[in-house]
Amino acid sequence: MNEINSHRELSLEQIVSFLKADRQEENELFHRSATLKQAYVGNNVYLRGLIELSNICEKDCYYCGIRCSNRKVQRYRLT
Repeated sequence: MNEINSHRELSLEQIVSFLKADRQEENELFHRSATLKQAYVGNNVYLRGLIELSNICEKDCYYCGIRCSNRKVQRYRLT
């Protein structure tokens, strides 16, 4: 759990370890995330919309369908 405080980005292995957490570790993770959320945004709700001018991305976020390692996506850039 200490990795949460010491890194800006987590490795795949760290994320997997959080997903395999037992009930006590889950509760600690939820508590820490609620504390961070409260510190950054409080009880406010922010609505955001995304306008993509391109689906070409240099990042490789594991959750994202347009991550750079996904070779099945037809790429585009609006000009």
